Amino acid sequence: MTTAEVTSKITTVTVAKHFAAGASEGLAKSGKELGKAALRAMDPGIELVYEGSSLIRRQTAKMASNISSTIVKSADALEDFGKWKKFPSSVPVLDTISILQDDFHKIKVTTQLSEQFLLDFDRATYKVDGKVIPRGDYIQFEKAIPDIKKRQLISSYANQMSLADPSIGAMSFFPDSFAKHGAHNSNVSYEIWNIPDSKIKLIAKVESKLTPVDLADGEKIYSSYGLKAEMTLSENTPPKYNYSYYLF
Repeated sequence: MTTAEVTSKITTVTVAKHFAAGASEGLAKSGKELGKAALRAMDPGIELVYEGSSLIRRQTAKMASNISSTIVKSADALEDFGKWKKFPSSVPVLDTISILQDDFHKIKVTTQLSEQFLLDFDRATYKVDGKVIPRGDYIQFEKAIPDIKKRQLISSYANQMSLADPSIGAMSFFPDSFAKHGAHNSNVSYEIWNIPDSKIKLIAKVESKLTPVDLADGEKIYSSYGLKAEMTLSENTPPKYNYSYYLF
């Protein structure tokens, strides 16, 4: 990374930290501002796609006023599932699930798919029931998911907006770690599984390599990170979800 890129990255992390602190003082911030700051700080490549989203133009609700005092910062408090660690319930979020749910309700009365999904479909890896769908090959996606309502449901959630909340969470736990590392070789993927009762299991992930850019002597070097959002989707009920991460 160049000096300018490092400076920009560290500045953006500072902005994200200030936004999180502002939430604890009851300051209203838009989902677009906070989400973009966190995604840009963690991985500029992700934010380029995020920039194109029509969903992030909408305002989200204020974050809870006591976020700063309730976040459990110790990694010992996080539930460990192999290399993935689960975020605790106190993690700050933008409630993007509600935004994505609203998007589905709007498009389900049409024949359209989510605009953000259409952007991401050309640049991310999608799998349906274990089979990779070639990038941009909508015909194969339609064959894999013949029902239009299911395709609309999937499109509303299987896009990078689903990773905004875990990005905010990771920035809250490890702001300095991400400020002093640059992300590269990012891979964004969405695993889609048909499960009983006409429901969909969705696993959205981003995994990146990390390179230290501004470490002092003795500071820990990290080589990779990942964020994961797992959801159970249904046309008639709000999704059940959980977020997790790793940082090595």
